[in-house]
Amino acid sequence: MKFKMNPSKVLYVRYVASEATRDNLLDLVAPFGVAQKFVIMEKNRALIQMGDVKAATAVIQHYSESPAKIKGGDVHLQFSLHQELRRQSRKENDPDRRSLPSRVLWTTIHKPLHPNPLSIRMFHDIFSPFGFVEKIIMFESVTGPQSLLQFAAEESAVQARNSLHGRDIYDGCCTLDIKYSDFQELHVGVNSNRMWDFTVQFVHPNNRLFMEQRAAIQMYGSMPINHIMPSTFLGDDGAESSGSQDVQSVLEPHGRSTLLVSKLNPDKMDADKLFNLFSNYGHVVRIKILDTKPDQALVQMEDGSQAQMALEYLHGVMLFGRCIQILYSKHDYITPSQGSREFSNSSNPNGVHRFVSPQFNYRHCCAPTSMLHVARIASDVDMGDISSHLADHGTIIKSRLFEFNGRRQALVLFKSVQECTEALVCKHASMLKGKAICLSFSKQAYL
Repeated sequence: MKFKMNPSKVLYVRYVASEATRDNLLDLVAPFGVAQKFVIMEKNRALIQMGDVKAATAVIQHYSESPAKIKGGDVHLQFSLHQELRRQSRKENDPDRRSLPSRVLWTTIHKPLHPNPLSIRMFHDIFSPFGFVEKIIMFESVTGPQSLLQFAAEESAVQARNSLHGRDIYDGCCTLDIKYSDFQELHVGVNSNRMWDFTVQFVHPNNRLFMEQRAAIQMYGSMPINHIMPSTFLGDDGAESSGSQDVQSVLEPHGRSTLLVSKLNPDKMDADKLFNLFSNYGHVVRIKILDTKPDQALVQMEDGSQAQMALEYLHGVMLFGRCIQILYSKHDYITPSQGSREFSNSSNPNGVHRFVSPQFNYRHCCAPTSMLHVARIASDVDMGDISSHLADHGTIIKSRLFEFNGRRQALVLFKSVQECTEALVCKHASMLKGKAICLSFSKQAYL
């Protein structure tokens, strides 16, 4: 009698060609979802954990009709007896000790020959398109410059590693060698030019050298002390030496609260949509679209820390087919005029205010994600109403309506970060059955 396997989100792969690579296997399941965990075993076998049973079932059904092939040979997939892959304790000399995914990535830079310095900002710009980056620590070892980077979700770390491992930051040099770290949580003693915690409100420290060294010793106390060397990449001010006066490091102390936003899609963006986006990070005071350059705008936040947060989280975000760029403006504030819009109470015409309790809400600020949090939901609205209201802006993968502290809320997962961002800028504070809904990005990775 044939034994029937119970569905599982873990796939058991057999008859894998000996020359097959990790990427070959992950390419098999990529159309159906992100592989969260992955293990290559002996005797041409592998285990792949999908995000949920539905995604794993889709893989099995597809390849039962059209057999999977790698390197010209058939590959057999079936449900595994495991319901979930768990991290195993490994010995230090085990070559596969970092084969299981983790939300913390350990990156070594090979051939660091480019004159431009490595920086927290650079690592954030490289990795943030894959998800919310919580913490980054840079250090040097005997093998060269290294960094530890912590994502909010393991899924984001897997996507980043699959896409970036082996690629060069600059042509022919600064090659990324990315492994999964055994650390479950990084600890940043103080934000500095060598380490940064993006989950807290941005505060620029003063003299950071002592605190930086102390945090590094605490973090890598088990490593030989000569594995931690003073930085030779950045100056004392922490600014990037890019050669361009237009580029300013987010680590450089700024008292300014006004930002210059460029590369906007002028056919799609206006002051209200900019407010919907930037009010995720604080109180928006005033916005002005430039008359002579309609793809640029000035956004004035209430204070410098809010402006810095918005710059760090939104610089390089894709929006309506454009990669928006954000710099500090040379203007300290926007002069009230006919061409500017006032948002002094930081709420829109429908009265939706994200920061009634700023101390609480700042903890939830994050870079754009593919998950929307929906609040202020009317009692007669169901999940179908919410999905229909947002569906014009992208593919909704999953959604959930729930109640927390007596308030109706929802989470909506889009196919991509860009679709989610566009839904937020267009539908935040829009009316749904007589009540203006409040949209914000969620750090939650799964429903």
